[in-house]
Amino acid sequence: MLLNNTTPRVFIAATRQNDGKTTNSLGLLAALQARFGQVGYIKPVGQRFVEIDAEKIDEDSVLMDRVFRLNCPLVDMSPIAVEPDFTRKYLQAANYETLVKRIHKAFDRVAWEKDFVLCEGTGHAGVGSVFDLSNATVARLLDAKVVIVTRGGIVPGGMLAEALDIKHILTASVEFPAGNAPRLLAWPTFLQFPDEALVRGRRVLIVDDVWTHGRHIMTVRGRLEAFNARPEMAVLHYKPSASLFPNHRPTYHAALTDAFVVYPWEIDRKPRGVRMLAPEG
Repeated sequence: MLLNNTTPRVFIAATRQNDGKTTNSLGLLAALQARFGQVGYIKPVGQRFVEIDAEKIDEDSVLMDRVFRLNCPLVDMSPIAVEPDFTRKYLQAANYETLVKRIHKAFDRVAWEKDFVLCEGTGHAGVGSVFDLSNATVARLLDAKVVIVTRGGIVPGGMLAEALDIKHILTASVEFPAGNAPRLLAWPTFLQFPDEALVRGRRVLIVDDVWTHGRHIMTVRGRLEAFNARPEMAVLHYKPSASLFPNHRPTYHAALTDAFVVYPWEIDRKPRGVRMLAPEG
């Protein structure tokens, strides 16, 4: 049971992996320390970890401690480390209540005598679901408000909604499997999609940042059409030479290009392959 229900807290999650949760957490922690003084940090579920004093500690917890000297026990800043066989063991013998108790106790210790606690999620929206600790579940367990970090269509979609005074904004998230399977034969997974009742018979503007192969936006369009919606498509950049749908194109686009485009909201959080070291002292 979570004992601390008074210390303000916020949970940082993202729609996809490597969308900038840690980058945003670094900035927020700096701002929170300047305003509140005593700030705690916890990453309840971690996937990339280092071993410190025989404990598996998520590397982001190590980073935050090194940068901000948070005066929190590292083991409590990273209570659950998802090892390679973690999911298999959980499926064989579920220990959900034990994991929840570990998260609650860790948060209570991290929040002790703190003015604010920043909680960071792990991976994309679906990570942890197989062992019943998705980001949404963990945020609920900690009774934390959630900030979603995203990229893709949400940023330009929000800007268009503001400019056009669109009041009804919905989100869809589509994922295709990695690998060498033919792109047109790959089966998509809908991580989230609006309820049919919200879109049936309506005119819907689908917004994305870039149309490269066109699979994501065309998949969303197809599902909307199955609901008898009337979709139109808008992107910032359209790449006709790379499109897998020569008979289709966005209804609206800002520019044609063949270049690789990196948007401000897609800058990665840090170089890959950098070895994390334990903090001194």
